[in-house]
Amino acid sequence: MNLVYPEGTIIICVKFYEFDGALQNGDRVVVYRQGPDGLTEGTVKEIAVDDAGRTWLWPRSSHPMHQQPIELPTEGTDSGETASVEIHAVVIGSYRPERLSLS
Repeated sequence: MNLVYPEGTIIICVKFYEFDGALQNGDRVVVYRQGPDGLTEGTVKEIAVDDAGRTWLWPRSSHPMHQQPIELPTEGTDSGETASVEIHAVVIGSYRPERLSLS
């Protein structure tokens, strides 16, 4: 998400189950993905719902390896190579310091 949150940015989140409201296009969320190896990755993604009603999790990154969306599986669907995808928190704000170093 370096295109939205440059290095040093602090994001402020609320746990998903405590979030009051429905997620909308453009909302940013903390996603936990567990791979088949059992390792869990936590990342920030942007919500996008397509015309067919599918929810996609978009990275907003300049890195070529991190530019493809992940479809948020609905209950009973296969998430492909990922064992599980879970929205853990909703980003409600961010803070970007003016300087990363005082020296």
